[in-house]
Amino acid sequence: MADIVELERGIFIASQLSEGDFDRLPAMGIRAVVANRPDGEAADQLPRAQAHAAARRNGLHFHYHPVASIDIAEDEPVAIFRALMHGLGGPVLFYCGTGTRAALLWAQASLARLGVERTIDVAARAGVDLAPYRDLLEERAALEDAGTAAPLASRLSETPSNTPAKTPAARPSASPARAPQLCIAEAV
Repeated sequence: MADIVELERGIFIASQLSEGDFDRLPAMGIRAVVANRPDGEAADQLPRAQAHAAARRNGLHFHYHPVASIDIAEDEPVAIFRALMHGLGGPVLFYCGTGTRAALLWAQASLARLGVERTIDVAARAGVDLAPYRDLLEERAALEDAGTAAPLASRLSETPSNTPAKTPAARPSASPARAPQLCIAEAV
């Protein structure tokens, strides 16, 4: 059974879900599930197709927004996470292998609204220790304060969709490198 934590009102994170975990989500008020874990990352993980079917059986919307660990600090996955966080219209559960990736995406997507200290504090109150990632969060906050973290809408309009993929970087990128790959929305 996955550990499910509410970071803030209506935003939940979890470690890898099993099919049975989907059965308890409606009782928690969750209306949408976002898989941040790429298919095939671990041999024992629930594949996206099965997760989608389990969500559908329970009346939940399912979205697939896979983020490889190496891309966790890139503008694109953070912008898409922010759009999903605010655009799904109801309590949303984001999950990955351990919950850390989903927590870091939430933290980066929330920095402009909460600031670094409050973001780390909110996560800590939910039992998630983001203090080891303070440098990453401060760097992301500085980029956003300087206006160099490209918002999703501007990256969609500035970057051709056929641009080849870039080499993964371990830090946020100030320049758009490729067109955002929007998540696969698999509605009920």
